[in-house]
Amino acid sequence: MNTRSLIFAFILALAPAAVLAAEVDKFNGTWSGAYRDWSEGGLVPFEITIRVGTPISDYADISGSIAEPATFGNNDQPWLRATIAGEVRRDTIEFVKTYDGTGGVNHSVSYRGELDRDNGLILGRYTISSGESEGFVIWLAH
Repeated sequence: MNTRSLIFAFILALAPAAVLAAEVDKFNGTWSGAYRDWSEGGLVPFEITIRVGTPISDYADISGSIAEPATFGNNDQPWLRATIAGEVRRDTIEFVKTYDGTGGVNHSVSYRGELDRDNGLILGRYTISSGESEGFVIWLAH
């Protein structure tokens, strides 16, 4: 196991174990998370607020917002802000994060994750337009 994998495994072990209910509307609320970005120094923490639309069977639209430290961009702001739009279906969540221009950042990033109900986490990968892909983890904040 390389150093990067050990660091990511360590952060996963520290994440609080929230109990995720089977209903998709239980996603509503504020979550904490981190994504890997080795080009910018490793793990980048973030806070994500998720709002779930009316569930239809095992599917629901989601929207929300993200705030994260400005680890890239023009460094004129301490935080980068973005909106999210996507869907949750059974144990899978997919969304696009679109930066709002704060700090000169205005691109989009695609996220896809799976629920880990035993550990109360959403684990997955994000992909930027160049095709580069890295891991992320999200856990329910208390």
